[in-house]
Amino acid sequence: MYSLKITEHGKKKATSKDQKGDKGERGEDGKTPEVSVKPGKDGNSTDITFTVPGKDPVTVNVKNGENGLNGKTPKS
Repeated sequence: MYSLKITEHGKKKATSKDQKGDKGERGEDGKTPEVSVKPGKDGNSTDITFTVPGKDPVTVNVKNGENGLNGKTPKS
């Protein structure tokens, strides 16, 4: 059982109490992915590969952006 109190500027607005639910099915044991990072083939990106034991690896290619001046987005 838990209690949730919602307040606004220190004033109590609402309280909710829930009963414990039914026990669910047992989940799978978590598996820690191996993560590798290497420069992309085009020389202007980075490849990030996530490998979870027993599953196919997933690779994401992240393009390098241009440096902005004073935090502003560069104009094309």
